[in-house]
Amino acid sequence: MSVEDYIKEFERLGLTCDLQEKEAYKIARFVKGLTKEINRKVEVTHYATFSDVCKLALKYESQLKEEREKEKPKNSSFKNTSKFTPFNSKGSTFQSKTFSPSSSKGKEKQVVSPSELSTRRKMLQVSWERTYCIGMS
Repeated sequence: MSVEDYIKEFERLGLTCDLQEKEAYKIARFVKGLTKEINRKVEVTHYATFSDVCKLALKYESQLKEEREKEKPKNSSFKNTSKFTPFNSKGSTFQSKTFSPSSSKGKEKQVVSPSELSTRRKMLQVSWERTYCIGMS
């Protein structure tokens, strides 16, 4: 989730719960919900208002995206123009080996149905509301 989406959702849920809290508590909850990378940068920066914290978080997210883009390897203009075709001892070309997902190492991506995704979102929202809306006013 982007910082912009997080800000919108944070404010929407705050309005839904009708929170009437001090700005310092609101800022603390907001910063706690940021990604670790952004959270660390925001925590060591001076800010006065919730608006300042939002601007900082957006700025740091933008910087992180730029850093990640710089770290990505650039597309090489090198093209293999070799006519070499590997042969086995029988004179035929090698066949590429196909791997089935069950034989591959590492984690497989889990496919989630739209209804399951909706259920998970509702559970997350209920959890968030229980954590932050009860007894916070």
